[in-house]
Amino acid sequence: FGLNWGGPGMTPIPGDFNGDGIWDLAVYQQATGSWYIRSLKSTPPIAFGLNWGWSSAMPANGVR
Repeated sequence: FGLNWGGPGMTPIPGDFNGDGIWDLAVYQQATGSWYIRSLKSTPPIAFGLNWGWSSAMPANGVR
């Protein structure tokens, strides 16, 4: 597949973040509260360094 996404200190969070019915590649960096989310169907990334949280926050994907 050839797509690297994530890195040290990042937590993978499964979910469909753009509502297209296909799960996206998402990681949460707890130290900064930043999200990095990429769709498998489209570019550019859905979120890149989006601060949504704080350093002690626990990520949740909102999947119903």
